[in-house]
Amino acid sequence: MFDDYYANISGNCISSTWMGIQVDNFFQSKPVGASAVISGNTITTHTQDITGDFTYPDVHGIRMNNIYHTPGTWSVTSNSMTHTGSGDREGSRGLELWSIQENAAVTVSANTITDFETGYLLWNNPATAPSVITGGTVSGAKVGVEATNADTYGDAGSSSYVIDGVSIQNSIRAGILVNDSSGNTNNSTVSLAVKNSTIINNTSTGLLISGPDASASLRSNTCGLYRTIKIHRPGQQRD
Repeated sequence: MFDDYYANISGNCISSTWMGIQVDNFFQSKPVGASAVISGNTITTHTQDITGDFTYPDVHGIRMNNIYHTPGTWSVTSNSMTHTGSGDREGSRGLELWSIQENAAVTVSANTITDFETGYLLWNNPATAPSVITGGTVSGAKVGVEATNADTYGDAGSSSYVIDGVSIQNSIRAGILVNDSSGNTNNSTVSLAVKNSTIINNTSTGLLISGPDASASLRSNTCGLYRTIKIHRPGQQRD
């Protein structure tokens, strides 16, 4: 969905896709009676290799991008996203929040994300209020949740996030990564508050805070999380 065309995208089965659902460039108010809902969809993805064209590895289940000014609030709830490629998940992301700005907001809750390289990728969301992800599960990712200040399109604005009641399981590198990227050039900050969440059975680290402009706060999480925190400070960014 592009350019302020609001819709209700619910109850669909989207199989073996490169990109499941993408919402891009919304800035005008939602018309009366219109919906801004992505709910109850089942999405399976894998890397696409088109003969004579290109291999497309930057897979995503749902991408919310460039939502700003005074748009209607999108609701992304109770969707299931699974990456099915065997050994080809590099660059894959379950749900991306990119460039949510000004007074815009996206409600993200009760989604299930399985076997992507990154479960949630959060970049450049300097909205008035923090972006909040509530409930649901991320399992089998390399990184369950990553909040970063540099990505494909460059530097982010300073951004803050809340993870509330999310279960993150069986991550390979870290359950949560708050990353002041070595590629960032504008000294923007990235912060994340984690509360009421369960981060278990992660191979090495529950929470990784990397770089001087990254920070996190913790409250009422599963106690196992506190035994697996790593902090890398100036000169030690580890993208």
